[in-house]
Amino acid sequence: MPLIVCFACNFVLAQLLHIGLKMKIFIFSLTIMRFVALILWLFAIDDLQARILNGYGTQLADNKQRLENLRLMLLGNDNLSFEQRKELKSKIADLIDFISLFEITEEAIRQLKLVSPRIFHLSNSLRDKQGRPTDVYVKLVRKERSRLPLEGANFLWQHAYDKDLSVSEFGNQTASIEVWLSCNALLLLSHELGHVTYIVPNLATYVDFYKHAYSRVEDISSVGHEQQDPSGKSANNFMKMFHSDWKEYRRLGGIKLKSPLLQLAVIGKQLKNQAVPLENVAVRNQPVAPWDGQ
Repeated sequence: MPLIVCFACNFVLAQLLHIGLKMKIFIFSLTIMRFVALILWLFAIDDLQARILNGYGTQLADNKQRLENLRLMLLGNDNLSFEQRKELKSKIADLIDFISLFEITEEAIRQLKLVSPRIFHLSNSLRDKQGRPTDVYVKLVRKERSRLPLEGANFLWQHAYDKDLSVSEFGNQTASIEVWLSCNALLLLSHELGHVTYIVPNLATYVDFYKHAYSRVEDISSVGHEQQDPSGKSANNFMKMFHSDWKEYRRLGGIKLKSPLLQLAVIGKQLKNQAVPLENVAVRNQPVAPWDGQ
């Protein structure tokens, strides 16, 4: 009898130890799962956060590759005619200009964050009425290539099936801004960000106001600045904020910013003089496919 009791006790103890081990494994697994979920959340948080983005960035990698290909083609093909070389050089110049504009826009975004952290933060955390993050794509453009004859302009419209969803050429949950290259580029950018930061979270009501206020407008420069336009008031407030932040930036010893036009010329010259990587120059000694003009 005592042997049976002892065996039963050992059996129960073994079962308890087994259950305890299972519980420890379960708790450990749960801890690991929570840790993994946290890591995934940290990686995904950038996608949940609205951002100010460079409008040239979506095509940058492709255009850099095209530039290198065209340079190699120019170096490695002695059979090109004068007209073909001329056209290649024109395409190369356009690509250099594109990359230069990317760099100057990137610098403008960096400078805005440096000079006016308030404006940058308000624009870099933009959400619509439903709480969805909305990215703002920015481009500094040459006056002659701007879509509208305005120093600064923003582009966004309502989604066809969602009145609160902002859409631009960059897709859903986006807005875009174009600003002329000038010494006032940061001020103009601040002004347009003021428009956008009001319109996006109030899109449905603002569209109704816009249709009523500007249905018969003839002077496009007055759009967004009718006396009762809340978007225009926001834009003017952002300009005042930038002026205030600029004074504080300079008072604290911030350096005077260089003209974007001068910076663009320097960047363009550097890119123009940039050598083709040595490992690719060997292509010159290999047969080159006929140029198709693309």
